[in-house]
Amino acid sequence: MALFGALAPANAAVVAPQEQGAQRRLLSGEITLDIEAPLAAAVAATFRLGGEGEVVVLLADLPGQRLEQLELLVDGRRAMFVDERRSSALRALRLRDADGAELLEISYRVHGDGPSPYRFALPVPEAIPTGEERSVRLTVRLPDGANFAGNSFPSLLSTGDTEWTATAVAVPAIAHVVFGDVGIRLWAHRLLEWSSLGVAIAMLIGAWQWSRRRARTLPEAGG
Repeated sequence: MALFGALAPANAAVVAPQEQGAQRRLLSGEITLDIEAPLAAAVAATFRLGGEGEVVVLLADLPGQRLEQLELLVDGRRAMFVDERRSSALRALRLRDADGAELLEISYRVHGDGPSPYRFALPVPEAIPTGEERSVRLTVRLPDGANFAGNSFPSLLSTGDTEWTATAVAVPAIAHVVFGDVGIRLWAHRLLEWSSLGVAIAMLIGAWQWSRRRARTLPEAGG
C-alpha cells in the first residue's frame, strides 16, 4: 500500500506502510487540483495500474472537509464501490468488479468549513509505486488573481500565472497550498504557521534544558 502524507507546519505526517503480498503496481499518475477557495477545490486523477488483484483507493479525512460528486471509472466504465473506514483519519474505497483493471479515473469536489484551509485530500491507489522518479504528476491551478505564498507540499514549480506542478515517486495523500489575494489573511496564516513552529522549537529546547538539569541534580542527590 503506497501512501505518504503531507508534512506541513503544524501538521503530522501520515504514512501507511506497504502491505505484504500486495499485487497491484502504480505505473503512473496524473492529478489535477483546481482550487477555488481555501476550503474548496475540484480534484481529477488518472492512474495506470499493473499487476493483478482488486482496486482500492485511499482518501485522507480532514476535519470539517467533505467530498461531493464522487465518481470512479475503471477501464472507461463507471465503477461501484464500498466505502470502508480504515481509521478515524483514513477511508478506503474498495471497487467492485475491478480486479485486473489497468486504468483508474476518479473525480470529486472538496468543500469544508473546518480548521484545515489550504489542505486538500488527494486519491491514493493502494498499489506499490514503480520507483520511477517522475511517475506521478500533480498540477495545481489557483483562483484568478491569487498569489502563491511559496510554501506548499509537495513543492510546486510555476508553469504559468495560475498553474503549478510537482512530480513524485508516489501519490501525496494531502496537498497543502497556501495562497491569498489581498495579503492580510495570507500573512495571518503564515504567522500562525511560524508561531506553531516556534512553539514546537521552544518546547524541544525546554525539554532538553530540563533533562540537563535533572542529569546534574541526580548525582548531587545521590552524594
